[in-house]
Amino acid sequence: GDPGRAGARAARARGGMPVTKHLVSEVGVAYRLLRKGVPRAQLEIQGRLLDAAGQRGSVASIIRVVHRDGKAMSAANASTALHLLAEAAVAGCSAAEVESSRSVCPSLLDSVVAGAGVRPQDLAAASWALAKLLVDDPGLLGALAGAVSAGVAGFDGQEVATVAWAFASLRAAPAGGLFGALAGAAAGDAERYSPRHLVGVLWALAAVRAHHQDCLWAAARVAQASGARGWSSQDVANALWAFAVLRGGAPAPLPAAAARAASLGWGAFP
Repeated sequence: GDPGRAGARAARARGGMPVTKHLVSEVGVAYRLLRKGVPRAQLEIQGRLLDAAGQRGSVASIIRVVHRDGKAMSAANASTALHLLAEAAVAGCSAAEVESSRSVCPSLLDSVVAGAGVRPQDLAAASWALAKLLVDDPGLLGALAGAVSAGVAGFDGQEVATVAWAFASLRAAPAGGLFGALAGAAAGDAERYSPRHLVGVLWALAAVRAHHQDCLWAAARVAQASGARGWSSQDVANALWAFAVLRGGAPAPLPAAAARAASLGWGAFP
């Protein structure tokens, strides 16, 4: 059966929080990670975090693991802890639990940005988590923005869009030109981005009024060349809104957007 569904059913039976499917360990994954040189201690921490997330009172259980293993956590461990705490907040944990989650964010984020072998997905997961937990501390966001800017060349479309959404949602204005770095990455690889990710970057730029002509021109070029095929009604609406807000940067791909809207049918637009 589906290990994600099985984990969710087991968690619900215990009264805990369902563990996100992509975090659930599949059979043999520990062996493969050990073969890749991931220390066993870090795998054990990851296992304790996932076990804690499935327990009743998952937030307290996750935080106990953080307090126990914090100094030994890798960037992947810390980003997983942040992700799980944020998922608990999204699922509707108490205000006191959210506050407890926020209290461990500084130490966890330090493990992410300063950890050896930090990966783009760790930084993206941490960004998403801080946004969901409504952590708006300038120092924390500045440190995270600096780490993202330094490694953005290795980010894929989903990771760029996730970070852009997170910082835009917090209406954060981090130092170091983060939005420029994200927009530059998207502009340079726009043809490889899915419509949702490319438009997601445009939405974030418009939300914080960050003008980036190269990104706008790249998005317009991709939309026109593809006829906006594969764009959802939300993609069309968000892209046109972004071009309207950031007017003057590049002409909106109106012919492609109109053709795609017509093919979707006006009933697809809320």
